[in-house]
Amino acid sequence: MPQRYHVTISRAWVELVACHTEAGEDDFDAFLARCPDLLDKRLLTRFYRSTTLASVAARNGWVEPDLHPIPG
Repeated sequence: MPQRYHVTISRAWVELVACHTEAGEDDFDAFLARCPDLLDKRLLTRFYRSTTLASVAARNGWVEPDLHPIPG
């Protein structure tokens, strides 16, 4: 069974959510309404080449975005 946990994908999503959160915000539906891009499963392709995300290095450790930096 292949390893399922992917360090770069996990951390990139956490960083994207974090850069869109606001202090005191506790309504998830309002958050999603304000940040609909976070529902796009292909969002990471704005920041990473597919070959980068498919690499062993990205799966096993943090790899910086190679297209655009993650905001924040």
